Amino acid sequence: MLSLGSSATGNTWFRHLFVHKYVDPAPSWFSFGTWQSLGNTPPTVSNPFPSNGSTDVDVTLSQLSVDISDPDGDTMTWTIETSPNIGNNSGSSGNGTITCSISGLQYSTTYTWYVNVSDGDGGVANKTYTFTTRAQYIPDPPTGFTATANGRFQIDLSWTKGSNADKTVIVFKTTGYPTSVSDETTVYNDTGTSYSHTGLTPGTTYYYSAWSWNNTDNVYSSSYTTTSNTTDSNNPPSLSSENPANGSTNQELSLTWSISITDADGDNIDWSIECSNGQNNSGTNEAGGTKSLSISGLSYNTEYKVWVNATDGYDWTREWYTFTTRAEYTPDPPSSFTATTYNSTRIDLSWTKGSGADYTYVERNTVASWSKGAGVLVYNDTGTSYGDTGLNAGTTYYYQAWSYNITDNAYSTSYASASNLTKPEPPVFLGVKKTDEDMYW
Repeated sequence: MLSLGSSATGNTWFRHLFVHKYVDPAPSWFSFGTWQSLGNTPPTVSNPFPSNGSTDVDVTLSQLSVDISDPDGDTMTWTIETSPNIGNNSGSSGNGTITCSISGLQYSTTYTWYVNVSDGDGGVANKTYTFTTRAQYIPDPPTGFTATANGRFQIDLSWTKGSNADKTVIVFKTTGYPTSVSDETTVYNDTGTSYSHTGLTPGTTYYYSAWSWNNTDNVYSSSYTTTSNTTDSNNPPSLSSENPANGSTNQELSLTWSISITDADGDNIDWSIECSNGQNNSGTNEAGGTKSLSISGLSYNTEYKVWVNATDGYDWTREWYTFTTRAEYTPDPPSSFTATTYNSTRIDLSWTKGSGADYTYVERNTVASWSKGAGVLVYNDTGTSYGDTGLNAGTTYYYQAWSYNITDNAYSTSYASASNLTKPEPPVFLGVKKTDEDMYW
């Protein structure tokens, strides 16, 4: 309602324009209720998100928001600013919610954000809010970390997961404890609390370091825990019962050399047997047992070496052995060799067989000495006597006897000799002259 009035003070007049609005009760012909002068009402700011003074806010927060309102319905201009700077925004709008995108929040940091609103008629509103981000989820390292050897090829690991840990990462070395997750070889990276590390080398010490990992913040524990253990030692193949025995003598020129090769762990073995004469034999991935080499073409009275090599894939066993072949079976010549004249056409021979002799070989000649084969063969057998017949009367016959060994096809290097004269022919009876009774032959 518009009303005009005037007043005078001395000679000065004042004209007044009053603008009123009515309030309850509503006006009527009899009453206009209570009158109130009209003026501008400033904007309001409310409902901040996150709420003022919030703590433990996640660093993934991406937007700030707040409600603005103007009682007069004016359009408002506004700004949102942050410190430390994580984003800002500004705009012009009516009543509603305004926002500001933010990024790059850091852990355990307090941020302040400022909201400034103006309605353009001199009405303003300024608000200051704060929030604090949460601490980083740095997990604790695993606890109760143990390593238990389980035979030659396996170590069993167990642990309790650290606080805030989603996974456990385990790294191993054989030269000392790893000092970072990239130091040597990762053996485990998962959510469990135990693991069997297999395929290991016997008799080897393995060193393990374990870290916790948090998926939310992509962070490892700031420290690690360690453990170690040594796999059981391997038993290399063992060699025994070589035949012929090591250092043996008087061995034949052809033989089968054998040895027992066993493995206490039950592993299959690769093996080889080599003789110094160049012959050899071998096997691959075989069960333990007796292994052999056929050897032939050896020389008399010679020492030979045999090398044996065996491995179970982890350790080697190497040994060498010797044996000596026998001397050649060169028989002694016959002894007590005699030639006895039986008559004019027969001489009886007798002898004792030489040591190592299977046969006695006798030749005859009419000269006192000759080389074997230059005489007439009269005997070649296993006996100890012989009657040589068909001889000429009154003739001296010479005999030479050698011994012979079948095994080594060898004759004695010397011979026995004997000789004798056959008896002369007996006289021929020609008759008697009766006239003078003389006898004549």
